[in-house]
Amino acid sequence: MEKHDPPKMKISTIPFFIQLQKPIMFPSLSLTRYTKYFCVILFGFFLVELIVLNVFVFYCFWSIKDIIVPFVNARGDSFLDRLASVKTFQSAVEIGKDGIFVKFLQETLERLYIESHSPFISGVHFKKESLDIKKEYVNFEKNFSEKYCREHAVPMISFIGLDISHSGEALYIYKRIEQQHSFPFEKIVVDIGANDGFLSSNSFNFIQWGWSAVLVEPLASQLELARTNLARYIDPYRDKKQFVHFVQAVIGPRDGTEKLVISKDIVSMESHIFNEDETISEESKIIEVTSFTVPTLVQKLQLPKRFGILSIDAEGFGNKILHQWISFGCRPAYIIYENLHERLPVHTTTEFLAEAGYVYLSKRGWNYIYELREGF
Repeated sequence: MEKHDPPKMKISTIPFFIQLQKPIMFPSLSLTRYTKYFCVILFGFFLVELIVLNVFVFYCFWSIKDIIVPFVNARGDSFLDRLASVKTFQSAVEIGKDGIFVKFLQETLERLYIESHSPFISGVHFKKESLDIKKEYVNFEKNFSEKYCREHAVPMISFIGLDISHSGEALYIYKRIEQQHSFPFEKIVVDIGANDGFLSSNSFNFIQWGWSAVLVEPLASQLELARTNLARYIDPYRDKKQFVHFVQAVIGPRDGTEKLVISKDIVSMESHIFNEDETISEESKIIEVTSFTVPTLVQKLQLPKRFGILSIDAEGFGNKILHQWISFGCRPAYIIYENLHERLPVHTTTEFLAEAGYVYLSKRGWNYIYELREGF
């Protein structure tokens, strides 16, 4: 029998996609339709964003409405006076008074300085009494070589500070003192109504600048804050060139005790000696505190009668306190006197001080500033 080979399969060399009788159809969109879809999506995105943004704005507005309205309607001569009436600000101050504000100052501004090079070198200084600096500098260059000066030069350091006083009283007086040919007064600031020794303080900056001070404050909590806020600045090098006395008392008409009315305003912490004929609000309370007259305070602390600055913030009793200082023979170079809540008009006080040798300089915020004329 004849053998027959099985039929061979023919392998087509035509590509598969050509063998397909029906080509694959891909869905397609025209450019116009793509554009329409894109515009719709973009419009929807912006619409949603606009709605969310408006909701957020309205939410913020209603949230801060309680802050803005009291601020706008508040009475006061300055921005700080208006701000002090806002409850949110009062809450922030209540937290910050406990040493946080002064700590923030210490860790920010007080760490900044400006360095400049000068002709001073280590161990060599110009004569303090020399007024002709240029002439002294020429003599300095003749005596020391340029190489020696370069190797031993000590850079001058200047620091950046912040005027803490309510309306710039501290710098105003300091600049005035710099204009004087001499300052024959003890560098002491007496602060009556010192509060926490920091916020709106008329003594804080002078203590920073090396002045001694007497802080009189009847509230123990505020005086303790003052101790904390000022601890870093009092006699920093322990060379006994500066002192600060903290006196928990009021300056009153007699030695002994007085009734003190305290408000609940954490920002101002206003307090004053109680009058028998006044009506006390439910928000205020009365405590009994130690009272000193001016002669007793001066003798107790051995204060000189001619010193730098007397600052009085006594909420209606400042005029009586001021009269005590002047009548006892004290003549501070400058007087910072708050006339708020006083019964006597300020021109009466100005006339009284004029007879004692003072001239009115300026009003800063609630404070009137007076300067002792030469010859008194």
